Amino acid sequence: MISSVPAAPRYRDITDEDSHQGFDALRERAEHGDCNSMFAMALHYDRGLGVAPQDFTEAFRWYRRAAEAGDRDAMFELARYYDEGVGGVIQDFDISLRWCRAAAVAGQISAMVTLGEELHIGKKSLEMILNLSPG
Repeated sequence: MISSVPAAPRYRDITDEDSHQGFDALRERAEHGDCNSMFAMALHYDRGLGVAPQDFTEAFRWYRRAAEAGDRDAMFELARYYDEGVGGVIQDFDISLRWCRAAAVAGQISAMVTLGEELHIGKKSLEMILNLSPG
């Protein structure tokens, strides 16, 4: 029951000290569908905080869940994973661009800048970017 699990604060700058406090509670909130907690779980695994060593597969799984739940920062991180082929994710520039566009539409500033750079250097056309949807 989602309403019985208190929502996590927005985790964007998790420190190593933070990572050791309340990890089990964070996981519980994430597993109950709290989007902020899903993103926080992804950060823990992506950065190797409180869980050693880093686990990019698990980070990707949590980023994906958070992105599908509407988290714009998770959408942008998925774009990065697909763009760079992080942690064994198959590099796919089209999927990366789709997630980047979704993040930008949701208001993620870095995604907006990234799309602007793609247009500026001529890698992608405006028509192509406007017609993308997440993969």
